[in-house]
Amino acid sequence: MIVVRNGPDDTRFTVLTPEPELKRGHPYLLAYIGVMGSQDGVDYVLYALNELINKRGRQNIGLVLMGDGDQLSLLKNLTQDLQLTDYVHFAGWVGKHDLLRYLSVTDIGLCPDPSNQLNDHSTMLKTMEYMAMGLPIVAFDLLETRYSAQEAALYATANRVEDFADKIELLLEDAALRERMGSYGRKRIEDELSWNQTSKHLVRAYQRLFTPGMQSSIEDARKRL
Repeated sequence: MIVVRNGPDDTRFTVLTPEPELKRGHPYLLAYIGVMGSQDGVDYVLYALNELINKRGRQNIGLVLMGDGDQLSLLKNLTQDLQLTDYVHFAGWVGKHDLLRYLSVTDIGLCPDPSNQLNDHSTMLKTMEYMAMGLPIVAFDLLETRYSAQEAALYATANRVEDFADKIELLLEDAALRERMGSYGRKRIEDELSWNQTSKHLVRAYQRLFTPGMQSSIEDARKRL
């Protein structure tokens, strides 16, 4: 069996010149990118932010949510109910350049996907996009997320808001740890998880399926991917 994993093109994820104004006056910026459906757990991010800001008094944090989905209106209402509107920015779907702009000033990437039968065995592309940008990650402890991120993430007990907040706080207080985790993640992408690496498995799969005479055409096709 050959496994072909989904992975980002690391050559397209480049840290840009930081634009501090994207933090909207907050010393630290957290980020979420992706779909905002019921299975994505973005509400956990808001509850964790409420824990940090309103219960623990950490008012130096901002959050940017990049994406959209059928839970968007509920998430905006929840943000108001939790009195977090001064701390949360809904950016919507952003283009690649704006994505890089935000991630270039982000301090921690968030993967709030809750534990369930789907998420426990799904590879989250946002995890590897954070890693490609050299960002440390906080995630719930899911089997596939742990395989992807390994030492690039801190893992909270699945579906526990307080522990998710604990892991964010730990990273906020340790710049050296953030740097080590971010560097580890970027290297793991370059060495193992980028599309340049995983596409080699796809080529081997095709080579097993097709005759030797077709292999040169397959290799040419891979270079164009």
